[in-house]
Amino acid sequence: MEIVTRADRPELHEAAAVVFRERWPEFVFHDDVPNRYMGRVEEYFARYDVMVLDGGLVVAGGWGVPMAWDGSADDLPSGYDDALIRAVDGREAGIEPTSLSFMAVAVGASHDRRGMAGGSCPLILDT
Repeated sequence: MEIVTRADRPELHEAAAVVFRERWPEFVFHDDVPNRYMGRVEEYFARYDVMVLDGGLVVAGGWGVPMAWDGSADDLPSGYDDALIRAVDGREAGIEPTSLSFMAVAVGASHDRRGMAGGSCPLILDT
C-alpha cells in the first residue's frame, strides 16, 4: 500500500471520488455550502487530501482543512459547514491556521474486512 496526496497525484482525484460516493449518502453531495466552497478547498488544500493506493488503485482516502482555532471549546466550529467556511475564509484573509479539521474518510468496498477503518469521523487535530 502507498499513501499519496492529491497535490502529488492530481490525476487520481476522480478515482478517489468514486470511493467516497460508495460510502456517503447522495444528499451529502448536494449541500449548498460545500458546493460553494469545494472548488477553493480543492485548490487551496490539496496536500490535505490523502489517498491510500493498493496496486496503484485508490482504495481509501480522506481530506481535511487547516483552520484557525484558539484551543477552547467556545471557539470550535459549530459543525462541518462552519469548519469548511472558516478554513477557506481564513486562508483568503491570510489568517494562520493552527489546527486541521479532518472532514471525511472513506474506505472502498473492495477493502471491507481487511483491517482498514470505514465510515466517517470528523475530528479536530492540533497542527
